[in-house]
Amino acid sequence: MRWLRQAAGNAVANGLPWNAALRALTSAPAEVWGLTRGSGTLAAGAPANLVIWTADPFELTSWPEEVMIAGERQDLSSRQTLLFERYRNLPDAMLYYR
Repeated sequence: MRWLRQAAGNAVANGLPWNAALRALTSAPAEVWGLTRGSGTLAAGAPANLVIWTADPFELTSWPEEVMIAGERQDLSSRQTLLFERYRNLPDAMLYYR
């Protein structure tokens, strides 16, 4: 599953229309699994599950900026992001080991 986005990006790079790749990762699986009508789409009355990306979702350098599940914004912090924020601005004296 973790390589699915990359595989879709490779398919786009080799000629698959971008919209077809997006559908293959969103509404098509929802239809196959018989999920709520409108799942995997952006439409009035559809379930409010949404991911907002920093750039093209098929680019490996992009990441989810916001995630909403059932209309509720999800906390994206992790141990890694918390440590990054904690040590982002170290005093100059702590940047070098002697």
